Parts: sequence; C-alpha cells; structure tokens
Amino acid sequence: MGFAISLLGDTAANETGKASETNPTNSSKNEGLSDACSNCIFFFKNGELLGKVDGRAFDRIAPDKYFPAISCYEESSARLNFGPHFVFPPASLPCGIESQPLSNLCPPPPTPDDAVDMILSGSKEGKKIFFSKRTDESIVNAFKDLVKAEAVVRHEAFSQHLCLHLKEIRFLREERGLDTFDVVKCKDEPTDGVI
Repeated sequence: MGFAISLLGDTAANETGKASETNPTNSSKNEGLSDACSNCIFFFKNGELLGKVDGRAFDRIAPDKYFPAISCYEESSARLNFGPHFVFPPASLPCGIESQPLSNLCPPPPTPDDAVDMILSGSKEGKKIFFSKRTDESIVNAFKDLVKAEAVVRHEAFSQHLCLHLKEIRFLREERGLDTFDVVKCKDEPTDGVI
C-alpha cells in the first residue's frame, strides 16, 4: 500500500513557488494545476491508484500539516518505506502532479568538508562562530577535525542506509519479477559481468 497527499491548494507557498513549512509538496513543477487536483489524498496498491474519482480517496482536505501513521491491531506489524525507491513505484498522478517520496523532506548530510565550511561560515540563524585572533591555531584545527570526524560518521551512516535500501528494493523487485533499471548499484557492489 502507498499513499500520496496533494496540497496544491495551500496558499502558504511563497512567491517563488517553493515549498513552505506547511506545504512541502508545493513546487514550481506543480504550479498552475487546477483546483480539481488540489488538496487530495491518493492510495496505491502495488503502484496502482485506488479510489473512486481519478484515484482520489479523499477530496477537499484542509491544507494543513499531515503526518503518515499506521495503526496495528494486537500482534500485527507493518513495514514502512518512505523512499526514495519503492518495490512498486507509484503510478503517475492525475493532472500531471509530480510525486516525491517522503524521504526527500530529509536531505542527505553534508560531505565532511562542506560541514566544516558550514560551521565556520555561520549557521542559518545568522550567528557566526568565530575564534578570536588570539585563539591558538591548534585549537581551531582540533575543532575542525572534530566537526569533520562527526560529519564522516553521519555521511557514512547515510550512505550505508541508502545502500541497504537499494539492495532491499532490488531484491524484492527481482523476487516479484519486476524491473530494477531505476535501482542503481552501490559503490561496493560488483556490476553485472564483473567478477
């Protein structure tokens, strides 16, 4: 099962058409779509739309924040996949709405060098981290090394998670006889025909 939430009717998007905090699905790609395609919830089964009208399960939902959730009864369980790849990729949505996986709301961590640059150049709040001119260069270098070491751990953990995700999706698709052309191999995996 899968779902998509379309909140194109939300007026909270800024003038550039970029996503706002209340509307992460609004983008310039979906700009100008009719109200008939806005503020809907779609459900999928094996990548195919379910629903009565154009695959819509719910119409005219309030443009608000929504959080994916699942309820289980007694000893049941569910396995969730927030993307970016799916065993059964969702079918295209009506009205040309472009879907994005929920995983896109959490960008990948910066590379170690980018993390050091971001920390030393300032934060989003405009606060600058600085060292006085009297600060010993070894202290500044030790700080940079610590930031870089943490960034390496975060970046490697993200890469390992993404690789496991790709391997799992590829395995599940192959098991079902589905295409795997859009599921790239990890850096540590041998390519076909290479021993």
